[in-house]
Amino acid sequence: MATVLERRSNHGVITISVRLTGATDSYSQDWPEEFFLLEVDVKPGTGGAQPTDEFDLTLTDDFGPDLLNGQGADLTNATNTLITQAALGNGTLVHGGFTLSGGNIGDANTVDVTLKGVRYVA
Repeated sequence: MATVLERRSNHGVITISVRLTGATDSYSQDWPEEFFLLEVDVKPGTGGAQPTDEFDLTLTDDFGPDLLNGQGADLTNATNTLITQAALGNGTLVHGGFTLSGGNIGDANTVDVTLKGVRYVA
């Protein structure tokens, strides 16, 4: 089951950190406002909590397609991965509710994922 490590919005900057645990885990959030996703920081667990190599992450919102543009596929379990705004298509907009899903993590293994964004103002 996913564990929220941090969730805050401060002066328009949004930070959401989640620990995914288990072979397939997900975290869903109804965020009150749209935001542009600036980066995704992925930190695999270490030692006995290290995930299976080439684990996967997806991020979807109410409209469905993977907002990580496939950048969360086949991630290494040996080092941290930073998915930048450029890799995300320079302006990925998350529409309110979203789901962060992990796959191939391993039964009792963990991955910490931090989403960073900025509030969308029309």
